[in-house]
Amino acid sequence: MDIEPLPKVTFLPAQLTELVIENWTGEKIDYEKNGQICKVYHGQGRCQFKDGHEYKGELRHGLLHGKGQFTWSDGTIYRGEFRENEITGNGNYQWTDGSTYKGKVLNGLRHGQGKYINVKEGIEYTGDWEQGMRHGTGDLKYKNNSVYGGSW
Repeated sequence: MDIEPLPKVTFLPAQLTELVIENWTGEKIDYEKNGQICKVYHGQGRCQFKDGHEYKGELRHGLLHGKGQFTWSDGTIYRGEFRENEITGNGNYQWTDGSTYKGKVLNGLRHGQGKYINVKEGIEYTGDWEQGMRHGTGDLKYKNNSVYGGSW
């Protein structure tokens, strides 16, 4: 059984975003869609979410869109590109255990070319990713300086 995809959201009225956003420092504009006008968050700004997360960056018609930084309440940080409320494009993750990722991201997951470093475990992987997993070709370097290069 195939699941029907959700319709694509192209704007989000301020009155809906206020259900999850505690504070917005930025501009609100009038936006017209299908003959109706509503207020939307737009431009450069800062969102503080009710659950403790924070976003600093660009919004377009109420959606995270453009360059920005999202910080989760646990301290995890993503800096990079957003497309219509999705973490998609080029970016950097920094997790609370000190591990990092720099590269392509699709829907919040490592996807495409990128580099992951986990200093605590002493590993570094540079190569291809697919939906958050090593996939394709890449090099995995261990703390003893041994390297596995090949297919995943």
